[in-house]
Amino acid sequence: MWAVGDVIPGPMLAHKAEDEGIAVAENIAGLTGIVNHDVIPGVVYTHPEIAGVGLTEEQAKEKGPVKVGKFPMLANSRAKAIHETDGFVKVIADAATDKVLGVWIVAGPAGTMIAQAAQAMEFGASSEDIAYTCHAHPTHNEALKEAAMAVLGKPIHI
Repeated sequence: MWAVGDVIPGPMLAHKAEDEGIAVAENIAGLTGIVNHDVIPGVVYTHPEIAGVGLTEEQAKEKGPVKVGKFPMLANSRAKAIHETDGFVKVIADAATDKVLGVWIVAGPAGTMIAQAAQAMEFGASSEDIAYTCHAHPTHNEALKEAAMAVLGKPIHI
């Protein structure tokens, strides 16, 4: 028996159900269909948007020591250029391994920005991996880079 979406545990999100549908089709075809339920982004379509993936800071702290980096959109060049500086990006990483455990964004385009964080987490990225990935300028996603740099104690624009 196969099931996807709202009838199985986890968030009731269309993109989760879509990934589960692909995994079920692959499993039926004899392939290995996989959905990493720990890396399902969620978005609240307010203004500014709110998006997150992985653990919150509180959830991560329950599992052990963490490092947190936060960067305000007020210091992001693209946000300043379009006069939408409300919000921030927060990166939560394991204190021992630096593996990213969660990313939370409040910003005008947070729903779009969260995809980079989800992809990084899917590949087991550390905050250092994100911090040392070159980001185009001026873009909103530079705030993710800066928050990752803040985990390491060295953001450059605040």
